[in-house]
Amino acid sequence: MDLITLAILAVFVASIYFAGDLAVRRGRSRTAWMWIAALLLGPFALPLLYLLPRRDAGQPPAAAATAR
Repeated sequence: MDLITLAILAVFVASIYFAGDLAVRRGRSRTAWMWIAALLLGPFALPLLYLLPRRDAGQPPAAAATAR
């Protein structure tokens, strides 16, 4: 395995973790978005999470903190 292939593999694996972490911060399911990043979108799941609205955007701040 050459260095470029190893770097691409590392980016895809890291994007799975970051997609799950970002999904929790945006009020979405960690496991669902980790699977989406792993099987379908790879690193492109991260910008997609930013494009989708937050799940707790319409709630007051106190309710948003307890909803997680």
